[in-house]
Amino acid sequence: MAHVLRALELNGCCILEDCGTSQEAAAALPARIFGSPGLLGSPAPAEVSEQVLAARGIAKDDNFRAHTDGHAYGDKFPDYFLLLCSVASDVGGGNFLIDGYALLEDLASEPDTAWVPPALAERSVNQTSRLPSVTPVLVFGPGGRRALRCRLPGPPMAFAAQRVSEASETPDEDAKMLAIYHEAIQKAADRAERVFLRPGDALVVDNYRMFHGRDPYTDPRRLLWRCWIWTTASRGLPEVPENELQSTPGNAAGIVQPDEGPSKRQRGE
Repeated sequence: MAHVLRALELNGCCILEDCGTSQEAAAALPARIFGSPGLLGSPAPAEVSEQVLAARGIAKDDNFRAHTDGHAYGDKFPDYFLLLCSVASDVGGGNFLIDGYALLEDLASEPDTAWVPPALAERSVNQTSRLPSVTPVLVFGPGGRRALRCRLPGPPMAFAAQRVSEASETPDEDAKMLAIYHEAIQKAADRAERVFLRPGDALVVDNYRMFHGRDPYTDPRRLLWRCWIWTTASRGLPEVPENELQSTPGNAAGIVQPDEGPSKRQRGE
């Protein structure tokens, strides 16, 4: 799938069609896309549904704000992820994507905000979800690859936002930096085009570059499969036991564990 890798390098995301709709189909995609030795790790696909997310405080009626996936794994969050659509909602549920690299360029081009991009790479902030993570918003991987993170404050409240570190020597400046960064992301989210995945569509995303979110939807049967993917171009696998490497942050308490399987109703049984 060299064309997929080229699309990811150029655009930061792409959609593959006719990929199947099962968990097994989702599990096969990372190896098909990144191959060997490019694929470093990809745990079993996790269910993305009302059944699972509502238990963690994310309802189908919520605007799921722009974010980076994998905050549970701290600075070694996955460098790619994919969403395979199994059951779509006829109303709502549009996904949106924001190019974080382009957003940094926009901030750098304005005199009032030009200081923010370098500050994001220098000032440590608290990004702890499960594993401790007090580091800059922008860190770097092999070959200087930029790894950018995003977690906005406000609803849904299931996961902690990026926030000023208690150890900061410049808390006011750090708060202003995050406020400008988050405001720019929200404005970009408001004007972003929505993508509506249909059954069999797989959205593949550069998680170091792109932020994503989801609009409210109506059909409680909506079901996607999520794969978190670590490649040899990532910052490496998280330092957790092998059985704790999942494609989900786990339960509401932040304990990483496999999600429950889809209900019979969602499977259409």
